[in-house]
Amino acid sequence: MQKIINYIEKIQLILGTIFLVIFVITTLIQVSTRYLGISAIWTEEISVNSFIWSMLLGAAVMTRKKQHFSFNLLNILSIKF
Repeated sequence: MQKIINYIEKIQLILGTIFLVIFVITTLIQVSTRYLGISAIWTEEISVNSFIWSMLLGAAVMTRKKQHFSFNLLNILSIKF
């Protein structure tokens, strides 16, 4: 069972990375086309949805590893003087 869970985690990380790359590329396309005066309205829809999916997949993996919403800076600042 653990092998299946680890395999699903790898798939989620790969898909999350792909969606994050799609988000960055479509955002760059959107910015550059607006700068050139061309309207590419499809990029907004794709960038929003790919960002949502990348965050959902990444949050699932980080929650499993107990690293979701962990801030190392707070641990450093809690040093006793």
